[in-house]
Amino acid sequence: MRRVVVGTVFFVVLMSGTGLASDTASLLRPQLSGDFGFWNGNEIMGQPALYRAGYFAGVVDALMAAMGEYAALADSTSAPAGASLLSHRIDDETWRNASVEIRQLVAADLLLKRLVVINVLIPEGVTTDQVVDLAEQYLREHPTERHNNAALLLWRALADAAFKWR
Repeated sequence: MRRVVVGTVFFVVLMSGTGLASDTASLLRPQLSGDFGFWNGNEIMGQPALYRAGYFAGVVDALMAAMGEYAALADSTSAPAGASLLSHRIDDETWRNASVEIRQLVAADLLLKRLVVINVLIPEGVTTDQVVDLAEQYLREHPTERHNNAALLLWRALADAAFKWR
C-alpha cells in the first residue's frame, strides 16, 4: 500500500505543470542515448537466453534497490545528509541560467521521480520471464535503438509498458 501511495504522490508531482502530454510514458523514458557500460542492445541479444534473463533481472533488482534506499531515506527520522527541496517548476530561461549544481540537483530530483513511478507501476508478482519477454520484445521492435546501453533500453521498455500493466 505504501508503494502505491508514494508512487501516486510522485506521479502527481511529476505530472504537475506538464498538461498531461498525450504520451505520458514519454515522461518516464530516459533521454540519454549511447553505448556505455558493459552491454549494448545488440551485444545482449547475442547472449544465451539464461544470460539475458540474469542480466535483465539484475537491472530490475538494481532499480528496486534504488527504490529501497529511497524508502529508507524517506522514512528517516532526521534529515538525510544532503537533503534539499525542489518544489517549483523550472522554465527554459531559468534552466539556461542555472548553475551546474542547481542543474544536477534538478536532474537528480527528476530522475528519482521517474524511477519511483516506474517502480510503482510494475505490478506485484511480475516474473523474471515477463521482464525478459518485455525487454526482448522491445529490442526486436526497436532495432535502430539497439546500439544503446542495454540497461537503458530495458528502462525504456519498462516505461513504455508501465501504463499498459495498470
